[in-house]
Amino acid sequence: MPLITQNTIDKIFDVVEVETVVSQYVNLKKSGSSLVGKSPFKPDEKTPSFFVVPSKNIYKCFSTAKGGGPIRFLMDYKQMSFVEAIKSIAKLYSIEVQYEEESEQQRETRETKDYHIKLREAAVVKYIKARNELAEDHKAHDQLSRLSDESIEDWRIGFAPEEGNYIYNLCREKGHVEPALEAGLLGQSQDNYYDHLRGRIVFPIYDHNENLIGLSGRIYDKSKKEAKYLHSKGINKNGVLFGLHLAKKHMANNQSAILCEGFTDVIALHEVGLKNTICTMGTFLSDDQLRLLKRYAKKEVIILRDGDTPGLISAQKDMQLIIRNDMKASIVVLEDGVDPYELCHDLNADDPKEYILERKQDALLYFAENLQVCRRCSRQK
Repeated sequence: MPLITQNTIDKIFDVVEVETVVSQYVNLKKSGSSLVGKSPFKPDEKTPSFFVVPSKNIYKCFSTAKGGGPIRFLMDYKQMSFVEAIKSIAKLYSIEVQYEEESEQQRETRETKDYHIKLREAAVVKYIKARNELAEDHKAHDQLSRLSDESIEDWRIGFAPEEGNYIYNLCREKGHVEPALEAGLLGQSQDNYYDHLRGRIVFPIYDHNENLIGLSGRIYDKSKKEAKYLHSKGINKNGVLFGLHLAKKHMANNQSAILCEGFTDVIALHEVGLKNTICTMGTFLSDDQLRLLKRYAKKEVIILRDGDTPGLISAQKDMQLIIRNDMKASIVVLEDGVDPYELCHDLNADDPKEYILERKQDALLYFAENLQVCRRCSRQK
């Protein structure tokens, strides 16, 4: 079976608008900056719970916890595969679909990938349900309250209960245990299966084509002696940038990207209007990630790491890689101990967006003029 070229996929993502796609199937009415209608997933719905947000190019269905971009909508509503959704939108926008030959092995890999994405999507819906059912005094609210309700819905943030069988029971009932293990949703100890994420706030991880490639769980109880983040197995942390699926259009419009450190940093910066923000997955910027950045942010990367020594070490490595790839590297240096989230929400900056854009400077000049910082970074690498 012929494979759609990445060039065709990129052309479609450049032009597709969620409201154009959704309005073919849902009667939408203007409501502030959004469009609202009755959920197509709940035909008997009396009160509209389905929202389209053109500025973010996403849809949200509050009655089913489904959501995502225009491709995701067709996959959810019309039960299309990714390839079928791409073809449908290409026809809608009169874009010629170009193909390359697909081997039998490539076909099997693609079909397995699509199946795993469906399983992860079902898990995300369950995790959102679990988040909505949290008791009012649950400790997880301390972390969740750091983000706006709108952001929690936009980014489809969920909660993985403490018990180890929340997702496993669903998979067992449906006969999906082995595929769920392959998809990174479950773990295995001898003959026993268990949920990979337990007692964590869950962030869906998408690639630049809006494919749900994995999940990451963040601890909410700092007293626990566990890793801050736990990623589902199979995520190539050096090949994905968190938030790129929502940021890429804004990156293309601005010809620039803001690179920071953590998931909540990204979301906080989006909340204040800096929607061209992404972050690495707990790693230094890699060659693969930079190639993705360069596809959308062709001119400049603004480095906004945490204001501590590890953050400066990361920033110096980021700068070197960016410059080697003929892009402009700028930097915003935060005060020691301050991260981008705190800049947006805890420091009472009058306008975090203006603060960042006014304080950016050439990264190479910054490190050249602050040799003490360079020496400190070098000693601690």
